[in-house]
Amino acid sequence: MEQQGGAEILSGPEAPGGTSKGSAWLRRFGGPLLSVLMLALALWALQKLAGEVSYHAVGQYLHRLRRGRIGQAVVLTALGYAVMTLYDMFALTAIGKPLPRRRVALISFISYAFSNTLGMALLVSGSIRYRFYIQAGLSTADVAKVVLFCTVSFWLGLCAVTGATLLLEPVSPQLPFAALHIPLGIVLTLLPLAWLLGGLLRREPLRFRRWQLALPSFGTALRQVMVGALDWGLAAAVLYALMPSEIVIDVTGKEVGDSIHISEVQLPAGSESAITDRDFTIATLVAPSALKKAEGDTSQIGRASCRE
Repeated sequence: MEQQGGAEILSGPEAPGGTSKGSAWLRRFGGPLLSVLMLALALWALQKLAGEVSYHAVGQYLHRLRRGRIGQAVVLTALGYAVMTLYDMFALTAIGKPLPRRRVALISFISYAFSNTLGMALLVSGSIRYRFYIQAGLSTADVAKVVLFCTVSFWLGLCAVTGATLLLEPVSPQLPFAALHIPLGIVLTLLPLAWLLGGLLRREPLRFRRWQLALPSFGTALRQVMVGALDWGLAAAVLYALMPSEIVIDVTGKEVGDSIHISEVQLPAGSESAITDRDFTIATLVAPSALKKAEGDTSQIGRASCRE
């Protein structure tokens, strides 16, 4: 394979030219079969999701959201999918096979719509990209480079956002590995920094047996980290917009001094406590300060009457 700019895997000698009968059959029937498979997986995933959450629970959850939150989530989701198209655009530019933006945007949207719904992103989105990019004139090797570029960008963005969050935001000591959040944040932040500097400090590709990894230029690596971080940031913003503004706790039958544990709280549908090893206390009922003062004044008056 010829070495291109950007992050690609370069293999050893390719197979001789020519199209075999098996390859021709795959090109003719592989696309329709893949489309049917993706549709079946989508229907299966929707059926599983619908079985876990009832429509009544979803309606209650949406009703509790503040006004405008759903609109914010829709806008942020649309921006997120717009940013996802940059993965493919930057990848095609890096391997020297640019395509019309509208076509790339459509392919990217379809692949991420399926992978975000079904999971198994590398398999699902990679299969969809193969189907469409082969029709667009790319070779199998080119599609593999695009998938690799997008996957590396995705994880670089995750490392950058997670590392910065662990370093800048306080972490609850009750969470797992809370004591290691600073070292973990440093390691995760250093990974995208090393990727950025790799192309500047090392011109030759990294070699592992017959495989080679060509490090990208600084500009290409910067685009990878930025688009990945922006993608994750928008995804987090969508979840933040859809977080409930309040959680209602029923205290019927409770008295002053009683404690409320996490097991007694009805969490929003689909959510669960991050701490699962114990039934911890989240609140204790106390009397209002005004009531305490009134009771204190009453007791003082009673003691004064007794003295008289």
